[in-house]
Formats: sequence, C-alpha cells, structure tokens
Amino acid sequence: MHVATKVFYGVTCLHPGLESKRHRAGCACNVQSLKRAYGARLMMQGRRVNNPRSFIHALAWLAISASAAAAPVSQWELGVVLTRTPDVERGAALYQTCAACHGAKGEGASDGTVPAIAGQSYTVLAKQIVDFRAGVRGDLRMEHSVDRKHLPFSQPIADVAQYIAGLPPAPPKPAPEGVNTAGAAAAYEKTCARCHGKMGEGKEDTLAPRLASQHYNYILKQLDAAPKGDRRTMVRSHAGLHEALTRGELKGIAGYLTTIGTTPSGTTSGSTLGP
Repeated sequence: MHVATKVFYGVTCLHPGLESKRHRAGCACNVQSLKRAYGARLMMQGRRVNNPRSFIHALAWLAISASAAAAPVSQWELGVVLTRTPDVERGAALYQTCAACHGAKGEGASDGTVPAIAGQSYTVLAKQIVDFRAGVRGDLRMEHSVDRKHLPFSQPIADVAQYIAGLPPAPPKPAPEGVNTAGAAAAYEKTCARCHGKMGEGKEDTLAPRLASQHYNYILKQLDAAPKGDRRTMVRSHAGLHEALTRGELKGIAGYLTTIGTTPSGTTSGSTLGP
C-alpha cells in the first residue's frame, strides 16, 4: 500500500489523492475511520468488533499513526470520544470552566484573542480539546482547562463538546475599519470553500472548522501561524495561501468571514455584504 505522508487536520492521511472519493470516504482523516481505529484497539483488548474490514483498516491506521508527527495520542483519544453518547446537561455544567474565557454564550473575545466557539461542529470541538490536552496545540489556558482534572476521560469531552456545538452561533459582525472586502467572497470561494463550505459553515465529517462570523483577528492569526508551523494541526496547504494571495487579500477574506453567519446546519443567517 502506498502511504502518503500528508496530514489532514492533524490526522495522518493514508491516501495520496486528497481530491479522491476514496480519500474522503475511507482515510484516517474521516470521522468514521477514527471510530474504526478505536474499534481495533478494543479488539486488541479482547472486546468484539463486528466488521472485520473495519478491523483491518483500523490496524493499518494505528500502525501508521504511531509513527506520524501529528500526536497519535490525540488521534486515538478522538476516536474514543467519537464513540460516546454525549450528555448535554452534564456538558452545560462542564462548560462553566470554559465560559471564563470563551463567554457564557461561546462568543469569545471581540479582539480575537479567544475564538468564538458557539455552533462549531461537535467533531471539530472534540478534536481541539484532545489536541490541547495532548500538547499538539499549545495554549496554557486551554491546556489547564482541558487537563484530566477538569475532563478526566473521554465522556466529559463528548458532553462539553456537544453542549458548545448546540449553542447559537455568534451573529455576523462588520469588517474592521480599513479592511477591503471587495472581491473577498470570490477569493474565499476559490481558495477556501472546498474545505470550509460555501458559507464558511465547515464540514463535520472531515473536521473542517466553521469560520463564518469568527473574529477577524483570530482568523488572521491562524492564517499567519500556518507558514511558521506554529499550529501543527492545520492542513499544510494553508501555508501556501501567503504565496497565492496578497496580504490585502488575506485580510479581505478574514474580514469577509466575520460578516457572514450560518446556523450549525449551514443555513445563511445574515451577511453585511448583501447578495
């Protein structure tokens, strides 16, 4: 089997063709494959897994991810989390720790130092939590808030992630003064929409985060982190955006994304740019 050394949202990709249907349906970047990988671990522990093909696929995933640069511990833990049935009421109680920084409604900080997380997809939220606790992403506040004292095992992660995912997304905001968003919608459509959705709604099955109505400074900070390698879990193609787009175009896209809003289902809820 040919194995590509690509990383898709921090999860090792087993296939070289990112555009192929096989990639989207069968590789380790897919949510279902993470669950299958966890099934392999259960079988190793003597517990039954019904689908033999899932077991074989999962064994390959585990073997390759063990040598991958993108934190196999967090990959495995995410697979565990995604097998849980979330309890939203318990998640609401757990969220009180998060609210100290992210706000009671998950709105984040207007200056972009803390992202808006309300309405983000469940799988994306779960992945960020396990990445922070495994040290794949770095932030002292987050590492403290998601450690095993606050979230002792996989069930609480599922609970709080589901609660946050169910919060109403932040409303769209005007682009910062001086940011030119002319042509930004077209630039976004060309460079970002394939993964993040036409209206920035994200794609839960491939762990692509929702970007609509996110804070401008936060988006720009993440884009700037890509070529520096400061955020290792980002798809490597993000680094190329700085070569493909001008600084003004990057700012325009970030500004445009703050002005559009979608519900968690992807329905447009508002835009300051008009039709």
